[in-house]
Amino acid sequence: KLFIYRPSGWISLCHNFYLCTVTLQVVYDKYFIGYILLIVILSGCNPTKKLPERKFLLTENKIEIEPEKQMKASEIQKYILQTPNKKFLGMFHINLWLYNETANWKASKFRDWLRRLGGKPPAIYDPNLTLSSERNIKNYLYNKGYFNATIKSQEILQDKKAEVVYHIKLNKSFKIRNFLLEAEDTLVSRYANRIMANTPIRPGEIYDYYVLEGERERLTVEMRNAGFYFFTNDYIFYEIDTTIGQKNLDIRMLILNPSNFTGFDPGRANEWLALHHLYKIRNIYVFPQYSSHSETNSFSDTLVYNRTGTDDTSQAKNDILYLIYNEPLKIQPKIISQAIYIHSGDLYCLRNADLSFRALAEFPIYRSINIEFRLADTAGISLTRHGHLDCYIYLSRAEVQGFTIETEVTNTGGDLGLSGNLVYTNRNVFRGAEMLRLKLRGAAEMQKSFEQTSQNKLLLFNTYESGAELNLTFPRFVWPLKGLRFPSSMRTKSNLLVGYNYQNRPDYIRHITNAAFSYQLKVSDFKSHLLTPLELNAIKIYATPSFQQLIDSIDDQGIRSQYSDHLIPALRYSYIFTNQEIGKFHNYKYFRFDFESSGNTLYAVDRLTNVSPNIHNEYTFLGIAYAQYLKASSDFRYFYMFNLNNTLVMRIFAGAAIPYGNSNYLPFEKGFFAGGANGMRGWTLRMLGPGHFSSEGGQRYNRMGDLHFETNLEYRFPMYNFFKGAFFLDAGNIWLVKSNPMYPGGLLNARTFLKEIAMDAGIGIRLDFTYFVFRLDAALPLLDPARPEGSRWLLPKSRLSDLVWNFGIGYPF
Repeated sequence: KLFIYRPSGWISLCHNFYLCTVTLQVVYDKYFIGYILLIVILSGCNPTKKLPERKFLLTENKIEIEPEKQMKASEIQKYILQTPNKKFLGMFHINLWLYNETANWKASKFRDWLRRLGGKPPAIYDPNLTLSSERNIKNYLYNKGYFNATIKSQEILQDKKAEVVYHIKLNKSFKIRNFLLEAEDTLVSRYANRIMANTPIRPGEIYDYYVLEGERERLTVEMRNAGFYFFTNDYIFYEIDTTIGQKNLDIRMLILNPSNFTGFDPGRANEWLALHHLYKIRNIYVFPQYSSHSETNSFSDTLVYNRTGTDDTSQAKNDILYLIYNEPLKIQPKIISQAIYIHSGDLYCLRNADLSFRALAEFPIYRSINIEFRLADTAGISLTRHGHLDCYIYLSRAEVQGFTIETEVTNTGGDLGLSGNLVYTNRNVFRGAEMLRLKLRGAAEMQKSFEQTSQNKLLLFNTYESGAELNLTFPRFVWPLKGLRFPSSMRTKSNLLVGYNYQNRPDYIRHITNAAFSYQLKVSDFKSHLLTPLELNAIKIYATPSFQQLIDSIDDQGIRSQYSDHLIPALRYSYIFTNQEIGKFHNYKYFRFDFESSGNTLYAVDRLTNVSPNIHNEYTFLGIAYAQYLKASSDFRYFYMFNLNNTLVMRIFAGAAIPYGNSNYLPFEKGFFAGGANGMRGWTLRMLGPGHFSSEGGQRYNRMGDLHFETNLEYRFPMYNFFKGAFFLDAGNIWLVKSNPMYPGGLLNARTFLKEIAMDAGIGIRLDFTYFVFRLDAALPLLDPARPEGSRWLLPKSRLSDLVWNFGIGYPF
C-alpha cells in the first residue's frame, strides 16, 4: 500500500484537564465540630438534583492503556472533548452549586455577573462527544505510529452520574526502516542534505508524525537562514510506504520546485520562478522616525552611513545604511547600525533578521519595529541562481520623556506601611537609546521598636524613609578599551546605579549610600550572565542613647556589627538558566547561581602598604571599616506541568557565606534568613533558626545565618476564573559556622543537621491577573527544631491559632 499525505492538523484539540483529589486531615481542637458541620453542609449539595430527566452528570474520565508503560494517560487526556466539572479542593462542586442555586433567581445584572464569575453549567454526559473523543484518540495514536491501535469506551451510568472509561490497546508500533531525502533541484538538494544530516528521522525509530512535522519546519527555517528567501514548507512533502511488512515503513522526503504548483506559467516572463534561488541583500533603508499611526509618512532627509568606517560610500564596495528621516535625527546612526545584523552583500538570513528585531526591541525609545524585504533585482538570476532583496526597517518611536507616580502598600515581615515614588524617565538621554530613570521615594511604616515609649505607641507610623535613586541603562556593552567583541547572538546591556536612602526608625537613624556598575549578557533565550565588577554600599548609623546602651550591653559582636557603620565593596556574578518558553506547554527548569566577594582588593592593599588597623583591629576605607567575605548560593526549580493549569513546583536552595580577614561576622545585609512569605512560610520573616536555637525570652533580634538550606514543594491548581489555589510543603533552616553565645544551638553540626530541619505545610489562595498576582498563604509548622528533642513534631496538637499568614505579591518561586 502506497499513500502520500501532506502534514496538516488532523485532530480537534480540547481544553486540557487534570483531575486532582485531595485528602484533608482534621485537626483535633475546639473547631472540630465546625469542620464536621462544614463538610456535611457542602457534601449535602447534591450536584445532580437539578438535572433534567434521563440526563447524567459526567463525573470522571478514566484512561486504561495496554501496555501501560508505552504511553502515559496524560498524553491522551487532552484529546477527550468532554470533561467533568472542576471541584474546589478536589471535593466540592462550588461552581456547579452556584450555577444551580442562581438558576431560579430573578433575572438581573448581578445574577448574570455572579454566574459568569463563579458559576459553571453542569457537564451533562453526551455520548456523541465520547465517540468524537474516540476518533481524536485514534488519530493521535495513528500519528504516534500505532496504526492498529483499538479504542473502546465504556460508560457507567448510576445515580444520574456518568463515568467514562477509555480502554486503549496500542498493539505493535510501526518503525522506520529507511529514510531518503530527494529534491528536484541539485542546488536545493545540496543545502537540504547538509541540514538534515542529523535528523531524528532515523532507521529503527518509531514513526511519529509530530517529529516529521517538526523536521519539516526546521528544514524550512534553515533553508531561509541559508539564503532561500521565498522557500516555505509548502514545497516539502512526505511519501510513506507501509507495504514492506513486519510493522516497518520507508519515508521519503520530497522537495518540489515552484513549477509544480498551480499558477506557474512557463510561457510568461517570470520563468525564473520555476526554481528556488538564493538571495543577497542589496540596499538597507532605515526609517528611525516612522509613525505607524500616520497614513502618510513623508521624509525630507537621507543620511548615507558607511558601516565599514571608510569615506567611500559606493554601495559596490561597502556596507551602507540609508537613514531616511526629518531633521533633527535624535539617535546616533552608529547605535542603530550596531543593532542591525543584516549587511549589504550578504545572503539573506532569517536568523539575522530575527536578531536585528530583538536588538532594536531592546531600545526603549522604540515602541514597535517592522522589518520587510522586497524583491529588488532578478536580472541574470536563472544563470547565477542569485537574486537581490532590499531591506526596509521601520522604527516607531515611543515618548522620550515622562513622569509617573507610584504608590505601594508594603508588608515587611508583618509590618504594614505605605510608600510613594515619583519617577522621571528619559529613553534617549545621550542620543544612544540610553534609559535614564530617576526615582524619588518616600515611605512610612509601623515597625516594632526595641524600646517602646508612650510617644511612638500613639503614632500610626513610627518609621520613615526617603531617598533618591539614579539608574542609567545602556543597550550595549560599555567598556573603555577597544577591540572587545561579542557573538552577534549575544545581547548585552550596561547599567550604572547610584542611590541614597535615609531611614528614621524609633531606635536609630540610618544613612545608606550605594553605587554599582554592572553588565548583563544574554547568551540565548535560555542563558544569561550578570556581572557587577564594582558595587559599593556605605551604611552610617546614629543610634538613640538608650538603644546604643542596649546594643553595647549585648555580648555578641555579630549583633553589634549589625547596628554599626560599615562599608561593603563587592564584586558579584550570577548565572541564570531557564528553558521556559512563553506560549509553549512543557516541563521546564530554572537555575540560578550567585557568587559574591567583598573587601579582598582593599585588604590586600592595606596589608601590602602596612596600613595600621583601628582600635577594633579593623582596616578602614574613608574612615569606615569594610567587610570581607565570600558568598555563594544556588537556586534550582523544576516545574512539572500536568496540564496548562495544574503544576507541581519543586525547589532546592543552598547557600554559604564565610567572613574572614577584616571581618569576623557577616554584614547584616549579606546574611541568610529563614521564614517569611517566600521561604519557610510556617515562620514569620527572619524568626527561624539558626539551628535548634530557642528564643524563650522573646528575643526580637533578627536571626541571621552563614549557611542556608531549603527545599519547597508546591502544587498549583485552578479554582475558578482568576482564583488559583496551592498546597505546599517547606523544609529548611539556617546555621552558623562560628559558635555564638547569643544563639546556643545555632552552630552547624553534622550529627544533628537533619534533626534541625524545620518543616511546615499549608494552603494558599492567589488572585492571578496574569500581569500581577496577589497571594495569601496560610502555613502550619509541622516540625520545630527550637523545641526539645522528642517534642519537635507539632501534630496532632496544632490549632488554628498556630497558623502563620503570609501576604505576598507574585509567586514565591
